[in-house]
Amino acid sequence: MEIILDLDRHCIETETEKQYNRTVSRLLGSGSFDRSESRKLEILKFLLENLDFHMIRSFCKECLKERNNHACISENNGHLDISVNGTSIYKGKVEIDED
Repeated sequence: MEIILDLDRHCIETETEKQYNRTVSRLLGSGSFDRSESRKLEILKFLLENLDFHMIRSFCKECLKERNNHACISENNGHLDISVNGTSIYKGKVEIDED
């Protein structure tokens, strides 16, 4: 799973919250189960509850001097990788049940 966050207008924490809220709205509005959207929601929730956004924001300030800034969140087999503008800023294990 890969999630792209646009960081031109908001910090990574705010953009993660916005993606989380949009995903909740889509899931509730669809009336059906979407495994991909559900997994995305779990990952975003994990990020909001567990990441040190203060540390990530301080790193992002150095990366975000240009336009078209983005964070890429990749999750594969329980491992999480977050990069900002192509520079890896976090790697770790995701503690989310796979159901």
